[in-house]
Amino acid sequence: MRHELKIAALVTTLTLILAGCASSPDSTASLATDAAKSKTASDINAVKNDLDQANSALESTKSDELDWFATEPMKEARKALAEAKEYYGEFALDPSKANSSSGFFSSKTNLEAAQSAITQFNVYLTKAQSIRSSAMTTLESAFDYQAQLTKIGADKYYPNTVKQLDNELKKLVDDIADDKVNAAISAQPDLLVKQRALEVKTITKIYLADAKQQLNQLKQEQIGDYAPKTLAQAAASVTAAEAFINAEPRAISKIKEKAAEAIFAINHAKQVAIAVKQLKALPSSAYENYIVNIEDMLLTISNKLGADDKRDEPISQQGKAIAAFIDKNMKNEQALEQQKNALHDQVKQQKDQLEELAAQIESLNTKLLNKTDYANSLEKRLSELLVKIEPDKATPSSPQTVTTSVKQKNNTPKIETATSKSSSN
Repeated sequence: MRHELKIAALVTTLTLILAGCASSPDSTASLATDAAKSKTASDINAVKNDLDQANSALESTKSDELDWFATEPMKEARKALAEAKEYYGEFALDPSKANSSSGFFSSKTNLEAAQSAITQFNVYLTKAQSIRSSAMTTLESAFDYQAQLTKIGADKYYPNTVKQLDNELKKLVDDIADDKVNAAISAQPDLLVKQRALEVKTITKIYLADAKQQLNQLKQEQIGDYAPKTLAQAAASVTAAEAFINAEPRAISKIKEKAAEAIFAINHAKQVAIAVKQLKALPSSAYENYIVNIEDMLLTISNKLGADDKRDEPISQQGKAIAAFIDKNMKNEQALEQQKNALHDQVKQQKDQLEELAAQIESLNTKLLNKTDYANSLEKRLSELLVKIEPDKATPSSPQTVTTSVKQKNNTPKIETATSKSSSN
């Protein structure tokens, strides 16, 4: 059918060309034709610009994931854009086809069909953007958990679970796209519970898996037979870390501290168990050497600290003596540090006072220098005035009096010189 239309269009074009050849180009009859051609060219250029903008808009939807948020509207938008490009292709190289019929049963021209398809594209794209905006607002909590799961790499540890939760979220988004907002809101809490559970599970896997594995290993090795108390403490430390993760799965810094404490407790239990095993394996004759070895270690610490030898006391007292010695020295060091800081503050305060005094002295020197310059200027001015006084109008004693007064002013404090000038003038 489109082939037949192309043949008909060619026939029409040839007829118009022949008719144009028969008419005179230099006549008012050709002005209407020229105007129509100009409008058609303008419309074709507008369609081209609209298609370019549509392509750019479609490309930008990738970052917003509009195909995921609004699958059906985006399918329709792509379909409409493809139709617009097809109709535009009919007259892109031959503008005369712009006003040809777009189809045998269509009342639209190729140009009108392209414009209509572009309009439809924009309508569907706008709808898709609206669906995304509504979904992001309505399901804000669910999307926050989804982002958190992506951030901690939950798909690395539990890919199937992550995929299932994403599918559930997609169903809620589709409900919003189908104008079932209330249904999406009602279903969201159940999804949030699952998302949070996966977050806790993932964080536990990342930060506590090693501790749990080591604890299980100790239990399998029956460490409890040798160090039941320390093993129980280690188990309690792991349980406390798990409880904290469940309460605050995003407090990563604190979680790391809790995990480190659990590992420490596990290693402590392991070392205690090893020591108990060794002790049980010793014959009774070796007990004395075992105790002496412990005393030697405590003595080495005492010697390094400069403390007294306390081996004439029970082992427990030897340890307490070392602790007391350290505590006393720490308090002395703290007292010395406080004295040092107080002295430093005092020196700083005195330094500030000296700097302030130096600034005041500098200011006074500047003022005195200015007053001296002012007095010298006044004396020079008075001398010039005396020279200008006519001898017959001046008393014999007047010049001497003025000169003497000026000299006296130069020998007085500078602040008085300024007052003298005012009196002289």
